[in-house]
Amino acid sequence: MPVTVVRASPERRRSALSANLCLPYSVFVDGSANIFIADFGNSTIREVVASTGNIQTVAGTPHPGYIDGVLATSAELDLPASVVLDAAATSSSRIRSTR
Repeated sequence: MPVTVVRASPERRRSALSANLCLPYSVFVDGSANIFIADFGNSTIREVVASTGNIQTVAGTPHPGYIDGVLATSAELDLPASVVLDAAATSSSRIRSTR
């Protein structure tokens, strides 16, 4: 499978080709070929939507921290280094973590 360099930043939605990532640490590709990126330096989880080529923030803000109990795009993440989805996460619109 060919690799395409994807750049993103905390803007909500834009073409993946014109966005900027800051220290992407982890990538996960779901069954629909959407790409989820742990954007470490921007403290966000980004998604490149396969059907449109757009990138969007699905969790986090550009401000690292720990805010829970809010919408995923309002939650503060502290330098996320990994992203993984399970089958339930694609339909429940929730972020879950286990330790």
